[in-house]
Amino acid sequence: MTQNVCKNTVQNLNIKWILSFDINVEFSVLEDKIILKDNELKLWRCTLDNGDFKILNFKNMFCVIQTSGSTGDSKTIRVPYSCIRSNVISLNKHFNIIDSDVIYWGTPLTFDPSLVELLLSLFHHATLLVVPKLVALNPNYLYRALFQVGCITFLQVVPSLLFRFSHEHIANMLQSLTLKILALGGEPFPLELLEYKINKALKIFNLYGISELSCWASIFQVPHYFNRDNYIPLGDPLDETIIELFSENGQKIENGIGEIYIGSKSRFCLINNDERLQESEFLVNTGDLGELRNKKLFYRGRKNRVIKHFGHKVNLDHIEDVIFKNTGLKSRLIYSNEFKKILCFVLMDNYDNKNRKQLIDKLRVKLIKILSENEVPDFIDVVSRFPLNPHGKICDRQLKKYYQNDSVRSEDSIPASEAFLSILNQYLCIEQEVLLGSLIKHTFVQLGGTSLAAIQVLSELQYKLDTDNLGEFATVLFNNSIEACLLYLKNMKLKQRRLNKLEPLQKKSNSGILNCDNYIIWKYDLKGCVDSSPVVFKKRESVYIAVGSFSNIFTITREDGTLYFKFVFPAEIEAKPSISPCKKFIVIACGNGIIYCIDLEKKQIIWDYTTRDKTRSSPCIVGTSVIFASYDNFVYSASIYNGNLIWKTELCGGVRADLIFNSQSSIIYTGTIKGNCYSLTEQGVINWSYKINGPVFGSPCITEHGIIWASVTGTVYCISSAGDLNWKFETGTNIFSSLVFVENALYFTAHDSCLYRLIFRENQCEISEKIKLDGEISTTPFPYRYENTLYAVCISNMGVLHIINLSTSDIMFRCSLPSESFSSPFVFNNRIYVGCRDNNLYCIDFKKAIKCKI
Repeated sequence: MTQNVCKNTVQNLNIKWILSFDINVEFSVLEDKIILKDNELKLWRCTLDNGDFKILNFKNMFCVIQTSGSTGDSKTIRVPYSCIRSNVISLNKHFNIIDSDVIYWGTPLTFDPSLVELLLSLFHHATLLVVPKLVALNPNYLYRALFQVGCITFLQVVPSLLFRFSHEHIANMLQSLTLKILALGGEPFPLELLEYKINKALKIFNLYGISELSCWASIFQVPHYFNRDNYIPLGDPLDETIIELFSENGQKIENGIGEIYIGSKSRFCLINNDERLQESEFLVNTGDLGELRNKKLFYRGRKNRVIKHFGHKVNLDHIEDVIFKNTGLKSRLIYSNEFKKILCFVLMDNYDNKNRKQLIDKLRVKLIKILSENEVPDFIDVVSRFPLNPHGKICDRQLKKYYQNDSVRSEDSIPASEAFLSILNQYLCIEQEVLLGSLIKHTFVQLGGTSLAAIQVLSELQYKLDTDNLGEFATVLFNNSIEACLLYLKNMKLKQRRLNKLEPLQKKSNSGILNCDNYIIWKYDLKGCVDSSPVVFKKRESVYIAVGSFSNIFTITREDGTLYFKFVFPAEIEAKPSISPCKKFIVIACGNGIIYCIDLEKKQIIWDYTTRDKTRSSPCIVGTSVIFASYDNFVYSASIYNGNLIWKTELCGGVRADLIFNSQSSIIYTGTIKGNCYSLTEQGVINWSYKINGPVFGSPCITEHGIIWASVTGTVYCISSAGDLNWKFETGTNIFSSLVFVENALYFTAHDSCLYRLIFRENQCEISEKIKLDGEISTTPFPYRYENTLYAVCISNMGVLHIINLSTSDIMFRCSLPSESFSSPFVFNNRIYVGCRDNNLYCIDFKKAIKCKI
């Protein structure tokens, strides 16, 4: 919003206060700025003189909304309470919402269907479910929040946002026993949804409407058996709503194609500066084409999507329908006036980038066969996802930019970091020079980035870099500074060019993956993803397992799976808990930046210490003090008895990796997300620091050869106790695992799906073994000796648990957990403990698994 537009809006609407989550925005015309909640909110008190500006009427108005401009110019719409109230009451005659229902409030507040979700809940005393933006950003997290934790009964969503979920998740939600209503609107109904098996009790609705007469105008309940070769009708008008069809010369159409008009004799909204009182009828042209056939109204696309191509009229929506019916592929067609071309983008979830050209050529041949000569697109490309506008609809403007950038889209045409800066400039409206200057230490969120903006940034970056996998960049984008993002992308690009230079020995079992059910001793539901790694400890001959989850729940269970005690913290727990040597205290790093200490005997929190940012690393207990680190760039030492601060030391960068302590030399080691490795005394004095090439996510390990560190970018470093580099080793992949040193060999896992074993020779190291596992791995292997044989227990991100014989490099056992896993396993008393993203902590029988014949 420009300064003039801001000023006019404030004066026209007589705005007194502005509250913004976009902390980057600055309006010089506004006064008395107040910063709230650690720079996460901005509040302005507006003291502008309205002068000659006419203040708009707000009598009986429920709210003011701003359209996205996806179908034309953005408009300011004042919605009377009577208008939206009548609409919600009419909708509920179809939905039948009651007080036991759970409604997901996920529609952006700037998109008026969010009003329907809110008022349905308020009118009928239903539960309104809201999720954090980090959860909304990640489809896997969101699915679990909605269907495994919140158990929603009502979901209203734009089709493009629905299909961010995986095929498996969509299939599961359509079979959900809790979901009663799935309401789709804002875009044409997706016929591919009807290919899934649908629970008989689930009601699916197609909604149609415009913000100018908020909110929905028509509704159609879609039968589960509906033939996908037919079109889905828009349905019947809702109460107090009129839907009519007119020709270009203004004649009302009873049968045929024309422009859709929506109106009412009792409901109305005020658009922009309109102050007209309600008269006989309120009628608005939608800009949509419809077809009346057998008294049923069908959507035929936007009026401005009928274009002239080579002198012939072409309907872009019709071409999309033909492509889907003949190929089963969803596409988006747009017309570029600048280049006078029809551009076609085809959605494909999984495709091999190496065969992209051949795939596009095959598509072109197919389209030539099924389309008329005038309808064949001039440009065809495949995309793994469509870019979205702030309301979750497909963004045509962004697709046009994809085409404009296509001529420079080659592997080395633009560095990843430059592409990222260009995209940030586009979505955050911040010049690259400013991003690289005063704002480089800020995070994406601090600069005003939202969850939807992140989706758009990630989507376009994937397209520009010609890749469908940005690794852990989504995590880096939300959690780290712009500087850290640029460093990550810079090294990711190097990794792509070096990918196949390393060719060590690899071994892989040919056996199938077993179901884990036969090997589970017990499991415990923590009501949220268990990404935290469990810790097992023994106290007075009893064994306990401690772990946290994304539901904010922290539990300690007994060896038989029964609960010892449970705490619910204010935020998620990702870090591994730490047990004091005396087994009296347990220290937990919470995602809200607070360190908590629990007395295990009293089962109560005895103190907490607040840092200035997130805490994601496991604390280290040294004598009577607790050493911990935060994303606020500090390492702290506090008394384990009362939490009083002993010292704190500033580092260069936040800390994600767990801290380690060398008891022989009394030295603390840690690394930062900016790639700085540190040696500190027990009193917090920095002995030395060493800069490596990439963020440090995994913990280092102490060996007689030196301290070994790994960067996310795939380089392993050996640094002497004096802070000098002994050697470094390139793996060519991403490393998020901590390093494990056992029997004079170094073990870690990586994103190339391998377990590495490095051995040391003089002043260098070399690969002894590289064992291929199932899927990318971000967790740490656990070495475990059983019957005089050393094994490693690893789990891949896709949830496949492996037991590897380290003497023979054979995979002895593989079983699949029900969902992904980012929890490092812990083995004790022949039992494997590991967390899973199906919300459970699992206890698996190691002895039974190792004796399984595969």
